Amino acid sequence: MWDVRFCKPSDGPKYAAGLLTLMMILSVMTTLAMPPMSSPEDFQLQENPSEISMAGARTATGWSQFGDSSNPANIGDLAVLDSNGDIYAAGMMSASSALSFGTQTASSSATVQPWFAKSDDSGNWQWANAVPVSGGQFAEANIGGIALSSSGDMYVTGVFYDNITFGSINLRSTGYYDCFIAKSNSAGQWQWAQALHGNADYDGTTVMTLDVVWGTAIDVDSSGNVIIGGFFIGNTDVGVAVDSGGTSGNDAEIFVAKYSGSGNLQWTKDARGAGFQEVASVTIDVNNDAWISTSFDGNMAFGSYSVTGTAGNSEGAFAKISSSGAWASANPINGAGDVIITAIAETGGGDLLMSGYLTSDASFGTTLIASAGGDTFGWISSYNIASDSWNWANGLGGSSYDIISDIAVSSDGNSGVVVMSSASSFSVASDAFSPLGFNDSIVAVFDANTGNWLRGFFAGSTANDWPAGMGVSTAGQVVVGGLFADTIDFASTGGSTHTSSSDFAPYIWAMNGVLAADSDGDGISDEEDNCPSDANPTQDDHDMDGEGDECDYDDDNDTVLDNSGDDCPLGVIDWVSDSDAMDKNSSTDWDLDGCKDIVEDDDI
Repeated sequence: MWDVRFCKPSDGPKYAAGLLTLMMILSVMTTLAMPPMSSPEDFQLQENPSEISMAGARTATGWSQFGDSSNPANIGDLAVLDSNGDIYAAGMMSASSALSFGTQTASSSATVQPWFAKSDDSGNWQWANAVPVSGGQFAEANIGGIALSSSGDMYVTGVFYDNITFGSINLRSTGYYDCFIAKSNSAGQWQWAQALHGNADYDGTTVMTLDVVWGTAIDVDSSGNVIIGGFFIGNTDVGVAVDSGGTSGNDAEIFVAKYSGSGNLQWTKDARGAGFQEVASVTIDVNNDAWISTSFDGNMAFGSYSVTGTAGNSEGAFAKISSSGAWASANPINGAGDVIITAIAETGGGDLLMSGYLTSDASFGTTLIASAGGDTFGWISSYNIASDSWNWANGLGGSSYDIISDIAVSSDGNSGVVVMSSASSFSVASDAFSPLGFNDSIVAVFDANTGNWLRGFFAGSTANDWPAGMGVSTAGQVVVGGLFADTIDFASTGGSTHTSSSDFAPYIWAMNGVLAADSDGDGISDEEDNCPSDANPTQDDHDMDGEGDECDYDDDNDTVLDNSGDDCPLGVIDWVSDSDAMDKNSSTDWDLDGCKDIVEDDDI
């Protein structure tokens, strides 16, 4: 999932190096800061903000809720259990405060700390709790991601300094910042917790080395094993600084680690390149191999596999690592500017769906995605694993800030959906959108087989709102988690209007009936299918009348029905069969067999 931090979107991952180093030196970290958004100098609040336009939108139903607190809270990630649609969310909450979801409340102690909550698919909250963080004045933690097993167990990763306590299990950092990995059951009871450490100690006043292990993404395989990804700096459990001195400062490398379902570390692997890298997303395919995405500057090595790009740009890379921990492939996404991969999803049919944003033109095989001229522009793509080639790519956005933060796919692999933050005016298929405030939240649905946009749904506030994560249940409910300031409206999908009691608050946005339907199961969405009720996977249309051959009763449009006497159903098109018993020469089809005389009928 997308790791959100306080910056301009145009800065991309490159901002993280300087920002993180500065935070370390100052021993200050604004854990609850708003995520990437338009800076004040870039946007002025409109005197008469334009309304959200929903012209031509498909009817959708749903609900929305928010976490109510008198102090700021955010949301870092969200996951949906496939089988029954249960929703798990996680974020950060202010010190000495309470955060309520329905009748469930999480309460924090004297420090900023993580919260976790669970709801059913109708918005009935089951539980909410906070994870205590304690120690000195700089004790803190942050959420990197959450993932679910098929049975509803929740796995989480992130970063902490000093002490963090999961139920009765306490972890203490030894590096500057350390990575946590923990598991809870479906009732929110913590089962185990582990840490990946740095080798140095930090006493609150003197930094001898900048050892950091930071978990930023997580997924669970079909056997309940956990794969996490992140970045490290210095000498740590997951790698050693390139200079071997542990003072690598603003340089960071990525790591991938595997844990068993019972919390035992199986292996760790790293990948290295110039500049600052971090794992943006992890997804596990049907073979239990993991795919990770990151950004790189100029070059990067994944074991014996390498990617190259333009020095000075942050370009995308995605790589495969086997279930045994061996790097198996690596591919770049190059562009004229920055190309950021924010999320990956596996369709179950051998394709990877990816999302992100770019700052200039970028190539996906033979497909060029051109920016609309704004600071950032969203993109999606499909990559076939077996052939190592791109299926398609498409863009989305306007002339301002547009960042796609997450991507998901329906259980049948045919319908894709993304969530994005936008400050632009543009259309998703026939659904027009103009921002209500600085950044608004957009859900856009596409055909996973073609990449064509089908429809869009929008939510906006008069200030900033930002989607952080998304999930899709087997039943097709799409759920988005994000944060907002002031008042936000979810009317486009039957949701409510919510007003935050603090500077910003988390929201949950659930919607039904938005995904692309495929009534005949031929892999073509109903909107794009020339025979929506009859399987026509090749979309054959002999007479090119828009009605596919599998459902067209007269494929050649000669007025003789295919199953009622037409001996040439796929013959000459667009003529009228008629017969003059007295004059064969004036007939077009003297024997009325559906075959045009002279042209295709030899037995007239």
